[in-house]
Order: sequence, then structure tokens, then C-alpha cells
Amino acid sequence: MPSNSALTKTSSTESQALTRPGDWRRPEFDRALDGKAPLISNQRLVPAEYCRQIVAMPDDPRARPDEAAGLAKQLVSSYPQKKAADPEGYARALVVAFAKFPPRVGFRAIEKLILEKPFFPTAADVYAACSAIHGVGVWRRARAQQMLTERARRDAEAERRAVIERDREKVTKKIEGAAARLLASLPPMPIDPDD
Repeated sequence: MPSNSALTKTSSTESQALTRPGDWRRPEFDRALDGKAPLISNQRLVPAEYCRQIVAMPDDPRARPDEAAGLAKQLVSSYPQKKAADPEGYARALVVAFAKFPPRVGFRAIEKLILEKPFFPTAADVYAACSAIHGVGVWRRARAQQMLTERARRDAEAERRAVIERDREKVTKKIEGAAARLLASLPPMPIDPDD
């Protein structure tokens, strides 16, 4: 769970922390963006600058055939004691699965699969692992956009309330001024010593 202090940085600190090249990713913000529950009105939001950077991240291109083949070779070489029944067919199936995702997703899927699967993973296992990893990035981007929209709504609401408060203060001053003028225009009331 992200700490409250991590999600409430000031904008100047936020800007300084997020502008250093290669150092803008923050795990506590990523965890907050991973949440699946709908946003609620009093939920702490990830800083706007961080959300804008997540939303602006370009989609990685899918792996080229040579990259997908390299990923398949890396996966197969991770199981040196095992032999596939149909090595060419297995390799083709892996290349097809890896080619549907960016190479970085394929690398992370290989890391996950070699730690979890004692036997050759099927192409379906590869596709499922890649989909799960790629889905997290897609979800974070959508969640960051939701947070930006919610922040804009909150800012508009705060501005609307500020306008109402300013108008209330103006009306109160006018009423107080009118009451003071009215009281000043009235003749003084005689003081009755018997009261």
C-alpha cells in the first residue's frame, strides 16, 4: 500500500523528482495505478505530472520476426535438459506468440515462465504470460487517464466553490454595508433612564 506521504507531494517537489531522466518511475505510484476499484471522490490521486508521463508513454511496437525468434530461442535455451517433440513447430508457435507483444514484454514473460514452469511452456502459456504483463501497462495507462480526469473534475469543483465563496463574501459585505447605512440614517434613540 502506498504511503500517504508519497501520494501527497507538492507539485514543485513532484516536478523536480519527475524530470530527472530515467528516474521518474515511482513504485508507490505504480501500485496506486494498479488498483482495480473505481475511483472515489476522496481517494488520493497520483501526482498529475506522473499520470501525464504514464499516459504519454508511446506504445512499444510489436516484436519483429527476428526479435520474436530470439525470444523463442532464449526461452528454449532456458530448458537445456528438455527436448520438444516437434522443435520446428514448437519454435514457430513461440515466435507467433512472442510476435504479438513488444520485446520487453517477451523478456519479462520469459523470466516469469522459467521461474514458474518446470517443463516447456506451451505457446498458450507464453501468450497468457505476455498478455498478463502487457495488460498491466495498458491498465496503468487507462487508470492514469482516469486520475487526470478526476483531478480536472476536482479542480473545477474547487474553483466553483471558490467562486461561490467569493460571491457570498461580496453579498455579505453589501448587506453589512446597507445595514450600517440604514442604522446610521436612523435618528438616535432616546435612552430611557428607567430601563
